[in-house]
Amino acid sequence: LDKVKIKLRPIDKLPFLKRYAFRDEIEFRLIYQSKSKEVNKKDVSINIPSIEKITFGPWIPRPVFSSVKAVINKIDGCSRVTVRRSTILDNKEWKKLGHKMA
Repeated sequence: LDKVKIKLRPIDKLPFLKRYAFRDEIEFRLIYQSKSKEVNKKDVSINIPSIEKITFGPWIPRPVFSSVKAVINKIDGCSRVTVRRSTILDNKEWKKLGHKMA
């Protein structure tokens, strides 16, 4: 957060900044964009044993997240997968920076 305060960045870059507590976790983030058609989803095959953690965005309502998490953990091979909901929107400092950049 201190580095972001020093050099305010365009708001469209914020989703790609990570606080130190969430530094590189040897993760993959996929973004798919199509110039020819609107895409609401893109199927990607992933080997279940390779999944250690699933993090949902902060906009998923807590009751919905709880239900989805329970369903995921019931899938064969997924009981050991950590399923969490991002709390980034609950961070007051992050919110202040977002308002300054908007």
